[in-house]
Amino acid sequence: NGSAIDGLSDLLAKYLPHLNIDVLPVHPKRPDSETIAIFENRAKNADFILWQYWKTAEMLRERFPEIKKKPNILSHYNPYNLLDKSWGDYGRITVPNKTMKEMLPHADLIPLCVETDKFSWNREYNIETPIVGMVAARIEGKKGIAPVAKACAKLGYKFLLVGRISDENAYNEIRHSFDENRKLFEFYSDVDDEMLLNCYKRMSVLVVNS
Repeated sequence: NGSAIDGLSDLLAKYLPHLNIDVLPVHPKRPDSETIAIFENRAKNADFILWQYWKTAEMLRERFPEIKKKPNILSHYNPYNLLDKSWGDYGRITVPNKTMKEMLPHADLIPLCVETDKFSWNREYNIETPIVGMVAARIEGKKGIAPVAKACAKLGYKFLLVGRISDENAYNEIRHSFDENRKLFEFYSDVDDEMLLNCYKRMSVLVVNS
């Protein structure tokens, strides 16, 4: 609950009202018995299953192999594990960007949903004193945040980072980039949607690595 994938799933249910979409978060490593029971019951009655996280899909399909007989669609958002297998045992597989489509040509490309009424275009964004922003659910080395931070420090641009610290060393590398000018670095952790929107509105440039 509350994850990025949970948000994407809720948007599917919101914008496809002609379908009866039942969203159920299931932890891929530590699912509780009550949730597993709910999933088993709902899966039996479902016409098809749309998996939003490959690890959860693999775990539940192994536990309940009979659901493989139903139409299964896998939405794969993770480029790190995209080539772990061909995913041919799923009926269809979708990816959210052209890079992943090139990596897995037989996948269908479906870009992510954006609520344009919420994320309205800001014509007054600041170009005189640029603010470069990045948002990551988990701040860790492989997100590529540190090189952007170092570039901002070198150029004298403010760097606005939003996310949760998953790797303390990775965060420290980012923070130490601004040792000579602390005012250039802003960090916000565990923000709500309203605060996140305010951060987006302040950004001149959004670098999307995650």
